[in-house]
Amino acid sequence: QIQDTLTTTIAEFLRQLMLIVGGIGFLLFLSPKLTLMMLGIIPVVAIAAVIFGRFIRKTSKLVQEKIAESNTVIEETLQGIVNVKAFANEFFENVRYKKSTEEIVKNAIKGGRYRGFFASFIIFCLFGAIVAVIWYGINLASQGQLLISELFSFILYSAFVGVSFGGVAELYAQIQKAIGSVE
Repeated sequence: QIQDTLTTTIAEFLRQLMLIVGGIGFLLFLSPKLTLMMLGIIPVVAIAAVIFGRFIRKTSKLVQEKIAESNTVIEETLQGIVNVKAFANEFFENVRYKKSTEEIVKNAIKGGRYRGFFASFIIFCLFGAIVAVIWYGINLASQGQLLISELFSFILYSAFVGVSFGGVAELYAQIQKAIGSVE
């Protein structure tokens, strides 16, 4: 988990951030009004991402703790194999290990669901923001404050920024998972 985060996830996260910053700079050049409207929506989504990211980190930490407990069961059993055999406790140790691995699976599935919900929520909010920006841009175009060609360009660049932002959400969740693993 840590190796994947350090080698791949962080590099991808930085690439997406650079695309977002460059894209927003270009959007400001095209239409400051539309860009400011779009940037008014993004902080709400970012705050939700930070809060949910902390929750994902706690869930990941719990999974790692359950894995450590499971490893302890195995280690104790193997180190005391003579005692386990002498008292015919193989079944007991098997049940104890099975119970601990079931806890791992249960918590890992729960964490996966939360990460999936998190990524879906962020993507939904960002594309919802793009729809709101398009609506505002059409209003500006109907008032003559923006050309249709500028609106079209803005929409295309907003889509690129939105896709990058959606990718950042998933990468952020993976980084939070790795931080939880490290803890």
